[in-house]
Amino acid sequence: TGVILATGYGSLKTTFNFLDSYIEKGDKLASPTHFSNSVHNAPASHIAINYGITGPNLTVSQFDISFISGLVTAGAWLKERTADAVLIGSSDACCNVMEYSMETLSQKSAYSDGMFKESAAFLLLTRDDIPPRHGYLHDFAIGNTRNGTGPLPDDARFILCPPSIAPCDQSLTDEMKKAKKTFTAARPFSPTDCSINLVNAIRSREKTVYFKSGRNGMFARTTSSP
Repeated sequence: TGVILATGYGSLKTTFNFLDSYIEKGDKLASPTHFSNSVHNAPASHIAINYGITGPNLTVSQFDISFISGLVTAGAWLKERTADAVLIGSSDACCNVMEYSMETLSQKSAYSDGMFKESAAFLLLTRDDIPPRHGYLHDFAIGNTRNGTGPLPDDARFILCPPSIAPCDQSLTDEMKKAKKTFTAARPFSPTDCSINLVNAIRSREKTVYFKSGRNGMFARTTSSP
């Protein structure tokens, strides 16, 4: 079994705690505990240690496309039999510095329907020859409406976090309006959105769904069945 953790920003609170200890006590007395846990791949290591998982372990940090990128890697691991199963998920934590930054530096109008919130979602993926217990993920892909991947099907269904709709790239927004897509709200707003949206898609029994993933017209498509 392998582990893939996707995170947009990493362990922010621990990172800033380490920086505080460095500023207050200097480099010789800065907290080694905070430092060792501030690196992005520390949580994935803790997961493996706690559950005795000895397979490949990877942390992906690509902001909004972190989870989908991790999903592509998980699919490659299973196809190449690098692992029989992959525990994949995404998680992002909030802290006072993040809240301040979102409030003062972000486009307030674009995120007026919600602020950054802590969230996490995990899935256990297995190979095709291992019967699934809670659903089947048939296919997943990343596309871009600006490089010829579109147009999207007229009956495409989008699952979006409300605050993520406003900052969508114009080309993706135009696709949504032109094709009269159906929107289903999924909160909260964070780089973890995609993993939560996928869980919601499987639970809602929607076969093929699209998510906003990344920027500049990027989207993700997944096909699943319960």
